[in-house]
Amino acid sequence: MSIQCFRCVNQSNRLARRYIGKYMLGNDIGRGSFGTVKLAKHKVNGTIVAIKRINDVDDARTRKLVDLEIEMQGRLKHPLIAELYEVMKVDKMVFMVRAEHACES
Repeated sequence: MSIQCFRCVNQSNRLARRYIGKYMLGNDIGRGSFGTVKLAKHKVNGTIVAIKRINDVDDARTRKLVDLEIEMQGRLKHPLIAELYEVMKVDKMVFMVRAEHACES
């Protein structure tokens, strides 16, 4: 699978925007020992998702843990658990795209 990870510059306000695959990345919404979670928006249909970026998946132990998480998340189907939409691998990074559930106060 070929994934494009790049920056583009919006000419009107000169803000840099980053993309991974078909998603425009937004602000960080979480951070853990393996990496960060970012809010993102699908470029075509506007779906809001959370993308978990896992860094440095190069040693066997980390790869095994990441593969196990992907397998378990792919099996989970419950209304209170964010659905795993897709997984993208770029170099030594893994991106897990999940449904984003926001509640209004």
